[in-house]
Amino acid sequence: SFNVQQGVYLKRGFAVYGWGSLDPENLKEIFRPENGYLPDHPPLGRLWLGIAHDLAADSIPTDTLQRNGWSLLHARFGSVVAFSLTVLLVGWVSSYWYSPAVGLLSSFALILMPRVFGHAHLAALESVTNLFYTLAVLGVASWWTKSEPPTRKAAIASGILWGLAMLTKIQGVLIMVPVGVWGLCYWRQKSIIPGALFGVAGFATLLALWPWLWIDPAAHLKEYFSSSTERSINKVYYLGETYIDQPVEATEDHPPELSEYPVLPWHYPLVMFAVAIPVGLHFFGLLGLRAQPTGRALEGRQQVVLACAFFPIALFCLPMVSVYDGIRLFLTACPLWAISIGLGARVAWTWLSVRAGILGITVWIVTFLAAPLASMISLHPCQLSYYNLGVMSLRGADDLGFEPTYWGDSIHRDFQKRIVATIPKGSRVGLVPVLHQHQISSFQAQSRLFHDHQIELVPFDPQMTNPPRYVLTFYRRADHSAELTESLDRGEPIVEVRRQGVKLASLIEFDSSVEGASR
Repeated sequence: SFNVQQGVYLKRGFAVYGWGSLDPENLKEIFRPENGYLPDHPPLGRLWLGIAHDLAADSIPTDTLQRNGWSLLHARFGSVVAFSLTVLLVGWVSSYWYSPAVGLLSSFALILMPRVFGHAHLAALESVTNLFYTLAVLGVASWWTKSEPPTRKAAIASGILWGLAMLTKIQGVLIMVPVGVWGLCYWRQKSIIPGALFGVAGFATLLALWPWLWIDPAAHLKEYFSSSTERSINKVYYLGETYIDQPVEATEDHPPELSEYPVLPWHYPLVMFAVAIPVGLHFFGLLGLRAQPTGRALEGRQQVVLACAFFPIALFCLPMVSVYDGIRLFLTACPLWAISIGLGARVAWTWLSVRAGILGITVWIVTFLAAPLASMISLHPCQLSYYNLGVMSLRGADDLGFEPTYWGDSIHRDFQKRIVATIPKGSRVGLVPVLHQHQISSFQAQSRLFHDHQIELVPFDPQMTNPPRYVLTFYRRADHSAELTESLDRGEPIVEVRRQGVKLASLIEFDSSVEGASR
């Protein structure tokens, strides 16, 4: 919610001041923290959501928009457009590199990645980050792999694209390392000048298009990068055990009980990437690594694409680097991996159609298209709970101890409709887990169904002295303590969200005498 609020705030702030935004005093007003500005993320991704929000709001007025001044519904159009453009970009570039068939298959591969598709439905930064990260990497791969070293214009142009990626989210900064190492390996000393121009152009773009940095560049750059690394401690449920994402010592900011949890194993990012994308797509992607048109194992442009795809995953395997929420933090690998998938799928189609005829084509269709599509349909709209057949889908993953859901997307509109049809108007409902301080207020303000039904949401705690009769929970197991689980088991689930037999969210009713006595 705060990403949407920030996007709307920035869009309307710049619209009010216009060219006057260049005035230092006006900049200080727009970017003053006490006026509501948060510098924890760069502005481009949020501004994208804000612009999309107001464009959609002009065409689709809603009660939520009129009541609050902004709406999560309208901002989702920004993610939809960003996802669509990423699909187009991947398909267009791979068509140009290889063939229209490879381009079409690469686009389909990206669409058929359930978690990428699921994030495209949320008013969040991931889809916008994917777009600009992919654009920057494909720019380098297209302009830096000719028979001659990149020209200065190509280096500057690709550096500008990299700057735009950095302006969406911190993940954009990571492009610098694989591109720099690959350039030195590929061009040796000839890459030094283009690499320097690339770096200067990238950071100049970041500085030029983030006016908050103009006010105090050195201090604000330090504040941004330190805030990106000094995050709150997150719990992660993995292989049946709750971990924390980085070592912690008991302080005022970190409760003592956090230090009792083990640190997340290094292999978490590798395992999650392996199980969160359809097995068939992984197979075609590996086949694509060997199926190079030039006959070599990997040509230059695919080297840089794969380096930029998998460097973030490798980085998140390192100790002291925080990682959580499945593959969300390295979702940028998916559009780049889709190009290898498209290349391998084209080769497999040719081979199977020639060697095995109709049977081979049927196997290809089931592997590439039917299996991922069936999973997406069966999970809808909870694609962030997807696991592939390598762990026997969501049911098998739940049995193995993987996190079934992590972002509350399972509390969707149909579930809310069933809730308001089940409980009395004006009911007091506890919500758990509560992951940040704005979750309750945002949910209360943004759910028209709950607002019209006059539902009062309160944070639920097993130790609370005035417990509500109803508790709404989603099963992010990392934040379901043994005490909470025991408390919830005393109630009766009256409305549930299940996918593939796994419970993702529930409305639980407790004995009505509990609430009556407490009141």
